[in-house]
Amino acid sequence: MSKSDKKIEQILSDLPPIKDSVSKNEHFRKIQIKMEGSSTKRVAWLLPGAFSFAGLMILSLLLPTSLDEVNEAPLYEKPSSESAPFEKKETFGSSSVERLPALEHEDSDPALISSSRETYVYRAVPDTSARYIIPLSLPLSESTEEEIIGKFSSFEAGLGKDMLEKAEISIDEENREAIIIFPDEFEGGGTESSYSTIESIRWTLAPYKVNSIRIKNESGEGIPFHPGGEIDSIDPIKEGEYAFQLYNGSSRNFLIPFASEANGGFENVLSEMKKIQPTEQTHPAIFKGLRFLSVEEMGKTIALEFDIEGSADREELNTSVEAILVTARQFGFDSVKFEHEKLLMLGSYDISSELDVPEYMNPVKGLE
Repeated sequence: MSKSDKKIEQILSDLPPIKDSVSKNEHFRKIQIKMEGSSTKRVAWLLPGAFSFAGLMILSLLLPTSLDEVNEAPLYEKPSSESAPFEKKETFGSSSVERLPALEHEDSDPALISSSRETYVYRAVPDTSARYIIPLSLPLSESTEEEIIGKFSSFEAGLGKDMLEKAEISIDEENREAIIIFPDEFEGGGTESSYSTIESIRWTLAPYKVNSIRIKNESGEGIPFHPGGEIDSIDPIKEGEYAFQLYNGSSRNFLIPFASEANGGFENVLSEMKKIQPTEQTHPAIFKGLRFLSVEEMGKTIALEFDIEGSADREELNTSVEAILVTARQFGFDSVKFEHEKLLMLGSYDISSELDVPEYMNPVKGLE
């Protein structure tokens, strides 16, 4: 035994007995927080090797925990009753009860938005293939309504023609009825064009939750659509009709609807969303390693107990949360409670409390 070891042993034998009521993991959690908090102002300590070793020996005897256990301590661990309450970090400018947080990185595209209908202009447009409908929302504060609508087709490569560009849209709030008036010369066109126009109308009006949609031309007549002939009304989007998948645009992604065929509850809807067959432009919006251990419907809230298999980046987890929130809204829920044994964050989202569903999705900002 070296002299330094004997000295350490003598020091330890002279110490009074210590009773530590705080758990080992709590000690390491506090050490981790202090280290992360001081990362920007770190003082470089130059200690002799012997004293560094002595400090480690004392710590290992007081807290006999292996280094492997230290490394396995979760980054976002639920606080115990003895620790300080979880403090929510206000890192997102749009975080509040009414609004969902935007993604943490400016170069990441938020897929959701929650705000009053008076603030946003809504429009749904087809992609260039006319196979998919992409619901959009854009803040009125960025431009006038006419300028915004005029740019919906041109702002993002990969989006098709705005089928409602020349239509006049009004909503009778008392009767919950929408009225669409097209120019007299307007015709629905062929099958693809008719489908794109009708679905664009339905998804443009989806945020307003109207009970009926009437369409006509300036002369008050119905609009000719193929193959159904002239029509003067369209069924609005109903609860539980659609779930959502991910559409890969040329420079950003969007959440887009697909007709849900799931029966028997929201658990089957989530399973359906994960099993969507990918195409060149569409993919499942829920990360495949996100496992739902239980799905419970509690009034207007859906509670999801989950676990994660494998590794996922923040973008994948954010998209998963957002797709679930949008789909939950389409199925009539007001909020989603994500539950995990240890995690308090899922991607960029604070899941220590319920997340409100958004009013609409796919915000488009910064048009020039």
